[in-house]
Amino acid sequence: MRVEKIELHGLRFSSNRNYGGEGNIKILAEDIKRNGLINPITVKEITEEGATVFEVIAGRRRVKAFDYLKLKEIPCRVLEGEEVNHADEIAASENINRLSMHPLDEAKLFALLLENGHTREELAKRFARSVAEIYQRIQLLRLTENLKKAFYEERFSLESAAMLSTLEEDQQEVFFKKYYKTDNPDQEISFWDIKKFVSGLRHDKLYKFIADKDCAKCKTRTFYTDNNLFPDIDVNEDVCLNNECYIQKWKLLLSIRIKHAKVQSKAHAEAKIIACDDDSLYKIFGKTVVIDGVEYEVKHISYNNRTEKTAKKGYLPCFTISTEYKNDDDDDENVFVLEPRYYKEPEKQKNSVKKVTEKNPFEPLVKMAGLDGDEAKQTVATLTAKSKPKQSWETVDYCMNSTADKIERSVKEKVFNKLFEIKSKQPDNPGDVDIYLKFVLEDSDSKENLKAVVGTADIQELKKLSMPRLFTALSATTMDKYSIPDLDEINSAKESTMAKWAGVTMAKLKEMYLEELKLALPKPTAEKPKTPAAKGKGKK
Repeated sequence: MRVEKIELHGLRFSSNRNYGGEGNIKILAEDIKRNGLINPITVKEITEEGATVFEVIAGRRRVKAFDYLKLKEIPCRVLEGEEVNHADEIAASENINRLSMHPLDEAKLFALLLENGHTREELAKRFARSVAEIYQRIQLLRLTENLKKAFYEERFSLESAAMLSTLEEDQQEVFFKKYYKTDNPDQEISFWDIKKFVSGLRHDKLYKFIADKDCAKCKTRTFYTDNNLFPDIDVNEDVCLNNECYIQKWKLLLSIRIKHAKVQSKAHAEAKIIACDDDSLYKIFGKTVVIDGVEYEVKHISYNNRTEKTAKKGYLPCFTISTEYKNDDDDDENVFVLEPRYYKEPEKQKNSVKKVTEKNPFEPLVKMAGLDGDEAKQTVATLTAKSKPKQSWETVDYCMNSTADKIERSVKEKVFNKLFEIKSKQPDNPGDVDIYLKFVLEDSDSKENLKAVVGTADIQELKKLSMPRLFTALSATTMDKYSIPDLDEINSAKESTMAKWAGVTMAKLKEMYLEELKLALPKPTAEKPKTPAAKGKGKK
């Protein structure tokens, strides 16, 4: 390796090394101007259009800082011989260990080095990362180009990117079209929206009954609570993002339990239905699942459409699966239950929308709006049709009332805000004082508090008070016995707003508590002395 000064126009940046984390170039330039360049950049010679130029291996920010300062040349370390073959590793070492490097750029570098023959174990040692973290960073490259762009724009977190990277490309694009808003470049997509979207496609909560010893040592899994994997992430729930492995563990569990259930019940030897009363379990498998070569139809049963323990007319043998909460001494956990039962298809409702009656909650709203005749009927019918149940536990009545309440709340909120807007534009009005004081005095406790502080609750008398005295009296109306600490809190309390308002120190407040407590407690009754028995009494 030789060191020499090279003109900036003779430098080139590699197109496959477009890393993030450049920080503030102006600040770096000012530092170089003041203190000089401490570390030369690293370059290698390449041939471009018949001429020799230099490709920057490490030092992109320093080059940009020199360009900002309008300097012509920059000190460089030029790689020679065998050193040139390690250019990617040198670039990776500098960029990965820079704290501000983007996770996707880390992923690109790790992938490049793996392609060059390095192992995950070697990269983990070199860059002070776990083997699993190397793997998980590379998994981020499964994001579509649109989602990579959104990730670079900081539209969502690393945690969210990890979840989205497990989806198929078409699913990722559906998410992008739904949540990425081009007209709002600063909009951040919340983790909870992403979690809801992913959970809607499948459910990867790692229950104890499918997590085995292999999960504990797995280098490709993602437990959110494992600091060795995505240490930037902190979520209080164990989730597996390796969906293929996750589904296989579920199938193995079902295989074992179904074989056992068939031994219990010969009537279920040919059963091909699995019924779930848990929505999250239903999402794991979808509409069908193949177990030991047999295709089972997966049914989602609601709580009001349970299966039967014994065979009845029209019912087919099935296996129900569910998770149940178990409290065994101090060991709380969910347990997996599979039972041989009998299932019947629920009868289809001819019309899920009830006929509009006088009790329809939309009618009073329509009437109040001044609509009548056909227009009123059409409006009620439209609102009713839009209020169909979306969840298994919902009813038409529930949905209609919920929608009507939502309309009413919306109207009240808008009118409420308009009143504030009207009042804010009005000039000072002495009558407002009377309105306010009357409002305060509507509460009986407020009246008593005012009398206790200023001796009166009469509006005209209150208006005669000085401004500080009036404010003292009005602040008293906001206080009650809950404004001071409870008995079991007084010794540890460091301050009290009400004590401060009254000008009483905490030491004095504690003394007052003790004094009143002693008065409130019953006085102990002195034990009467026993009368000694008279001598000779009882003797014959």
